[in-house]
Amino acid sequence: MGRSRRALGAAVVLAVLAAVVSGSPAAHAQDVGLVVHAPAGAPAAVEPVRAALARAAARSGARGEGRPFSRAVDLLAAGAVRAGRLDGFARVTQLAAEGWRGYLEARFAAAAAHLGDARGEAAALLDLAGGLEVYAELCLRLGAVELALGREREAELDFRLAGLLDPARAVTDAEFKPAVVDRFRAAQGRARKSRRRRIDAGPAGIAIEVDGRVLGQAPVDIDLEDGLHVLVARAPGLTARGQVLAVEASGAAHIRVQLAEDPLAAAVAGAGARMRIGEPAAGAADAAQALIAVGELDGVLVAASVWRRGEPALLGQLCQGAPVGCGPVIEIGYARSDRLEQAADALWRQTREGGGGGALTLLADARLVHREPPPDPRLPAGGEPERWWQSRWLWVGVGGAALSAVAAGLMLSGGDGELEWTLSSDGCQFGRC
Repeated sequence: MGRSRRALGAAVVLAVLAAVVSGSPAAHAQDVGLVVHAPAGAPAAVEPVRAALARAAARSGARGEGRPFSRAVDLLAAGAVRAGRLDGFARVTQLAAEGWRGYLEARFAAAAAHLGDARGEAAALLDLAGGLEVYAELCLRLGAVELALGREREAELDFRLAGLLDPARAVTDAEFKPAVVDRFRAAQGRARKSRRRRIDAGPAGIAIEVDGRVLGQAPVDIDLEDGLHVLVARAPGLTARGQVLAVEASGAAHIRVQLAEDPLAAAVAGAGARMRIGEPAAGAADAAQALIAVGELDGVLVAASVWRRGEPALLGQLCQGAPVGCGPVIEIGYARSDRLEQAADALWRQTREGGGGGALTLLADARLVHREPPPDPRLPAGGEPERWWQSRWLWVGVGGAALSAVAAGLMLSGGDGELEWTLSSDGCQFGRC
């Protein structure tokens, strides 16, 4: 997404799209965003947990994206859009192929209809990478059809716009009839009258592009030759818009463009707030969906470091797909702080094996919202101080003596059954829990 919008030609866009459409989804998430929480007093901080999960992902052949929010923001700034919009390229390609087939078979009216429909749908893609080149290609081919139909004025306008939008496109008789090549070149060389136009836009801060040239923030004044031109307006956080302008003597001298808020950008901007501890499942799922869609991720793993029964633990939930579906919340306890790496491995493995289709409930989970406080370092294992009468060693000794007496009694009584027992040192039996 970092390459310039002009650099991605129509053929490349359509080839990439075809590969995406034909690909099958992975069985498991391979590129996963890591959203980690470590509340005050947690047994492990955010960075060690995130690093351990990233290493666990790498050991399984996947990649843990430690900065999913920043990644989504950067890709959005570079032009990322919803995958559904890219489906328009496939539809345009299909219509264009049908139209050109009609032209080659001398069915010119049908060819004009299909290519006209394709160009109409391509108008909605003008703000996307490769959109100008696709539109230029359709204008070129539609111009050839219009020549065959005797519509010379329309053909000249389309040839001229094709050359403006994609000047690097070579038009030769190896691909087109000599008459088409000659008229295309003539359209590029003919001088036209220029007219002053003011382009304004709202809200403030909108960048204006005309025929692929960036003019700066609106309002801008520009001299445009008579004919067709393409205007694209864009700004961060707003839905970009492209439109075709017809410049002529009777046309308006003032052109106004209004942009609306981009829902995708709003979702990405609010993703951090919606994935805080205590946030409801619906909002958290929307945020995860935005991170997956814009960040080009296969899933999002939400994880947290907490105390459970006086020992460190990790909670985690993996969300994937569109619409997003999440597996169960997994809890991995580990007795010692130096076992974080093994706990991260276990969490990564078990969340991937947990299935999906559920809600993102971890952020509202009681284990995280009403979390257990850290154990008091002054206490032996968490809980109240041990009194002398709660000493396990005292009661082990007393119990041993009592049991010895019982055993002796059994032997003295001549019982023929063999007595077995187990002594437990579980702290809960001695008032610790």
